[in-house]
Amino acid sequence: MILEKEINNRFAGMRIDAYLTEKYTYNSRNQWQKLIDGGTLLLNNKKVKPSTKIPRDSLVTYDIGDFEEMPINENYSVLYEDDHLFIVNKPPGIPVHSSGKYFNNTLISILRRDFPDKNLNLMNRLDRETSGVILLGKSSLVQRNIGNQFIEKQVKKTYIAYAFGEIEENYFTVDLPIAEAGKSGIVRIRMVIDNMSGLHSLTRFQVMVRKNGFSKVHCYPETGRTNQIRVHLAHKGFPIVGDKLYSGNDLDFLQFVENGNTAEILERVILPRQALHAYKNVFNHPITGKEMEIIAPLPDDLADFEKKYMSF
Repeated sequence: MILEKEINNRFAGMRIDAYLTEKYTYNSRNQWQKLIDGGTLLLNNKKVKPSTKIPRDSLVTYDIGDFEEMPINENYSVLYEDDHLFIVNKPPGIPVHSSGKYFNNTLISILRRDFPDKNLNLMNRLDRETSGVILLGKSSLVQRNIGNQFIEKQVKKTYIAYAFGEIEENYFTVDLPIAEAGKSGIVRIRMVIDNMSGLHSLTRFQVMVRKNGFSKVHCYPETGRTNQIRVHLAHKGFPIVGDKLYSGNDLDFLQFVENGNTAEILERVILPRQALHAYKNVFNHPITGKEMEIIAPLPDDLADFEKKYMSF
């Protein structure tokens, strides 16, 4: 199978082997270098060296052979559409864009397949396991406008999380900087609280329900760091149900990467995915300026969890 992918311009100037190693983690850097040297991977339809710097607006082409992608949940729903915006409720279990072991089985690929005439482009992202609101624009003007609203923190986001432990406070704030833990170990995507080199990260929380050793929490991130809500709740001592990475046991995560969700893992984390849902986005329409409130209904798996473990 031939894979063709556009390279985001934020990677412009990066070595092609370093980009591939960071973006597609199933190969080591040495393996990617051998593929590049062998000519099976092309940059802008040309053979290159591993040290070649990526130009802007680049395309990588790669023959991945008989590789079969993992199945995904394609049950998205359209929440809103007009001439400028296309907004969907992303189900859990589907990556937003290509990364890791996913190439074509991604939300953006599926939407472009289902709506080939709409010129859809992502304006926000969620983790593969996280469900909820995904904004897409139909023009570069819309992308720039919404992008600026995110940068200026004008987009008000509400997430719903189910956490281990009954949190005593009704309202609390975590204002602690977040940084990458480093990429030398096997768990390369972990984020940590780092007061020395971390970026400013602030999340406000409101506890909606506490019962039977769990809390349902509304989360209002005021910054947009990677894994921010998960890191802040775990640091507070209330990791999210189903979260293999931040629930305090690296072995669970490594076992999950190797073998998927096992009975042993599920006995401890309960759900096969992190119980986090991007519930609501409030922003200004990029053309009319009208305030928009987009709500993604809670998915069945989280509604069932609440009914089973937290119903009165």
